[in-house]
Amino acid sequence: MPEQTDDGFRLVIFPHEECLVADVAGEVDYRNADRFQERVGAAWRETGDDRVLVIVLRELTFADSSALVVLARLLDRRHDSGRRLILAALPAYLERMMVISGLYEAFEVAPSLEAAMEAVRAA
Repeated sequence: MPEQTDDGFRLVIFPHEECLVADVAGEVDYRNADRFQERVGAAWRETGDDRVLVIVLRELTFADSSALVVLARLLDRRHDSGRRLILAALPAYLERMMVISGLYEAFEVAPSLEAAMEAVRAA
């Protein structure tokens, strides 16, 4: 279910091994943050099992505070459901934003999708 929009946002969600992967590219800001949250949340709900959600952010070129809000809400949902959430391939600027905001320590972070898969297999 790829979604490419005129506002520079692309989201592809697909199953991969024991995970549900959300690959995000382009820009996440106030114009599309709600759509990002809704699509990822709906896909995670639809899995109906204990799949780990891995959000790959390698190709994210811009994020504002709206993106941080979405990630925080997904983290809340993870806590409520007991499911596991991993952020993979954080761009340096987003990692800095998350550290400054205090969110970084709340997330499980992997340097790549492959590293996230290794962490899932090791659990």
